[in-house]
Amino acid sequence: SLAGCSTSGAFFSEKPVQQVPYIIVYGRESCPACTTFKQKLDDSGVRYTSKDMGDPNVRDEVISRLEKAGFTAERFSIPVIDVNGDLAIRPPLTDVLDRYSNPSLGEQPPADNLAPAACHGLPACVEAH
Repeated sequence: SLAGCSTSGAFFSEKPVQQVPYIIVYGRESCPACTTFKQKLDDSGVRYTSKDMGDPNVRDEVISRLEKAGFTAERFSIPVIDVNGDLAIRPPLTDVLDRYSNPSLGEQPPADNLAPAACHGLPACVEAH
């Protein structure tokens, strides 16, 4: 079972969903952090796919991918970013762009620096189950 709430930008590696470099932003339209992150990607000229976690299928997809990658938290903030199979919660844009342009970065072991944090019922925090 997942425990705690995390807002860390640590990356967790999971099997990529495609062989070419990609970025998927899992979030919600009502999430200011999601909108801001997508705007930064737009400003950087990077193409990405946006998936709305308001859809139960998308929500199940991201939770499954996080669990398979070894992420262990009952609640997590959004956006969740999948860049070439490396998933992170609210990572710095520079880290995402580095991994996007250098897919081999994801071959490094994931950092084990998740710090639980209270989500305080914010719309940018999602219950995993």
